Amino acid sequence: MARTCVGVLRMEAGANPTDPALTARVGELAVTDQRFRVWWAEHRVAHQDFGSKRIAHPPRR
Repeated sequence: MARTCVGVLRMEAGANPTDPALTARVGELAVTDQRFRVWWAEHRVAHQDFGSKRIAHPPRR
């Protein structure tokens, strides 16, 4: 699921290349998450064709 979400994020980034919040989020994820960096570098894109998901993520420290 996470890999698909990266593809959806890439699609959004391509559709909104000047969105500063989106650019900042991608930059933050690229710096802090190794898996994100690998998946982002694959250049896969995905359409969000699924329902909503609730993801429990550990709090930031």
